[in-house]
Amino acid sequence: MKDLSRKLFCLRALHGYTQAYVAKQIGVSTTIYVGIEKDASAIPVKRLGSIAALYDLTLENLFAFDEKDLIALLKGKIPAILQEEFLPQLVAKLDAINKLLCQLVQHALSQLRNNGTKPD
Repeated sequence: MKDLSRKLFCLRALHGYTQAYVAKQIGVSTTIYVGIEKDASAIPVKRLGSIAALYDLTLENLFAFDEKDLIALLKGKIPAILQEEFLPQLVAKLDAINKLLCQLVQHALSQLRNNGTKPD
């Protein structure tokens, strides 16, 4: 989930937030949030949802774009995906990402049900 960690860093930088600010907004210590930006692989879905909400995103939105687009924004460049001729490719990419995420969620829920636990 290194891509997610980089994405969270880029989102924070784009909004001009400090790690301490984001940590306070999502209800964790700064140390925990720093760990999230270093390795987002163990982040609970609820916490990830709180982070997405801080940036006025849904979880689906959060996973739908590439951190390279954020880096381009930080550098003052317009990402290529915003150019009209790339919109059909973007729609296809987002559709594929959406389907994959739905499959992963269904698989995770199935495993949780088989283990007799409930998701957060």
